[in-house]
Amino acid sequence: MPDELPKGAVQLALERQLFGRFTSHESVIAVPVTPTIIFKNNPERIGWVLVNTGNIQITIRLGRVITSGQGIIAAQQGDTIASNYLEDGQVPTREWSAIASAANGEIFIVEFIRAGK
Repeated sequence: MPDELPKGAVQLALERQLFGRFTSHESVIAVPVTPTIIFKNNPERIGWVLVNTGNIQITIRLGRVITSGQGIIAAQQGDTIASNYLEDGQVPTREWSAIASAANGEIFIVEFIRAGK
């Protein structure tokens, strides 16, 4: 999949509303049984989507202090969590960590980031 959104209706609306060009970034992240940063602080990120693609429960939480089962739970095999600036304010810009309940956790993430003004 391309890293940049096509310049269609959504891209034009975002540019007008938020004063800049936007891009998307996709990645697959292995989540171990130790805390792992999945999103670094980024004031240009307007939203993200996380899908648990593995067979292990994943817990996510703001910051770096995280314990399995104590945070926002993404159940195995397709559970999805999303955050965007319209519903959550500055929450999607913050640092997030994840931890798996057992070995071999995996998530797919898409971030939406302002690429320029």
